[in-house]
Amino acid sequence: MRVLAANLFLILFGLSIAVTYFAIRLGWLRALVAGLSGWVASSMFLFFYSFLKGDSLPQALTVGLSLGFLFTATSVSIGAFFHANAGVRIEKRDK
Repeated sequence: MRVLAANLFLILFGLSIAVTYFAIRLGWLRALVAGLSGWVASSMFLFFYSFLKGDSLPQALTVGLSLGFLFTATSVSIGAFFHANAGVRIEKRDK
């Protein structure tokens, strides 16, 4: 049962990264708001995943915060890049 719960948190982590990307890519939220909320969500899900896999509390906290930040920052960067460049390509096609 513990492995099933851990895998559930891993799936929720993936969904939080995807929602963060789409929130920025489609302009639903500003990058700062989406990034901070995505970081909190992904860090929480990674913390629970790591803790349920048997890591100690400090190690699970470190894993959650550091990897949550890394993956969320990557998602925000990619989403912002494609959001900024999507309009440029459409405008060039119309001319």
